[in-house]
This record gives sequence, structure tokens and C-alpha cells, in this order.
Amino acid sequence: MKPQSRLFRFLLHCVLFSAFTFPTYSWAMKCNPTDWNIVLKAQKKVDVRYNIHAVRFNQLLSIHQQRTLLHQEFTSQELQTFWHPDKTDMHLTMRTQMKATREAVEQTETEISKINNSLSDIYLTRKNWKSISQHCEQQGQTINMISSEHYVSMNQEIINDIKQLKKKLSTIKQQYLNEIAALENSYPD
Repeated sequence: MKPQSRLFRFLLHCVLFSAFTFPTYSWAMKCNPTDWNIVLKAQKKVDVRYNIHAVRFNQLLSIHQQRTLLHQEFTSQELQTFWHPDKTDMHLTMRTQMKATREAVEQTETEISKINNSLSDIYLTRKNWKSISQHCEQQGQTINMISSEHYVSMNQEIINDIKQLKKKLSTIKQQYLNEIAALENSYPD
């Protein structure tokens, strides 16, 4: 017998021995009170974060709706006239507008980033509820299966809502970026 095949057999025996003697761990959630409570706590965090995102979106939308975007009110030729040397008061207005718009972009990007971070938690919570549901079904615990499936559906709705908030924030951000570009392009060379 070659030394290489002995080594292979030895390693194979070690692997087989460890597979049958060491417990295997499943990270899937089970239909039991402990796992249910763990996922329920995670669900509460998801719900709180969703509400925070909804409130923050409404705040950002309200600010956006109240803000005048000069590139939507004036033509590019009119914006260029605001930089005329005789209109120094307009220079300050234009610079202030660009600064405020850049800050709005940052706020919008921050919220989009927070939404992205929340999405992974929501996906995980939905997955855990699905795992509990499947285990409850296997265990014949129909009421718990139905309840956990309700949470699966609820999390899917939250995911859809969060994606819509993100899409709307991206649209708002793009309008701000268009404003910055229009103002910068109107500045004389």
C-alpha cells in the first residue's frame, strides 16, 4: 500500500468519525417557544426600523416638496443671467441653493444607505419565519404554521414598501443632482 493511500484512508476515517460523533448544528429556526421569541424580538426591531424609515421618508419628502428647485423654475439662459456681475445678491442665492441642495443629497443618500442596511435584516427575519413555518408544518402545529406564515407575508410587504421608499428617495436624489448640475453649468467660465 502506498503511503499516499494510507494518508487518504486515515483522513477519510477521521472525517467519518467526526461526522457521526460530533453534533451537527442547524441554524434553521424551529417551531418552539425559544426560537419563536428570538424571531419575534427581531420582528419588533424590523417593525420599529420600518416606522423610522417611513417617518424619515415623509420628512424628506415634505422638505423636498417645499423646496424650490431653480432649474425647474427657470431656463438655463435665465440661470446664466443670475451670475451677471451686476447681480451680486443673486450670486449668494445661487451659492446658497447649491450648498443646500448638496446637503439634501447627503441626507437622501444617508437614508438610502440606512434602508439598504435594514433590508438585509428584514430578509433574514422573513427567512427565519419561513423556517419556523416549515418546521411547524412538519410538527403538525397548524396554528403556529399559519401565524408564522402571516409574518412571512408581512415581511414581504415591508420589503416591497421599503423598496418603494428607496426608489422614491432615489428619484428625489436625482432631482437634486439635476439641480446641482444645472446651477454649476449656468456658472460662467
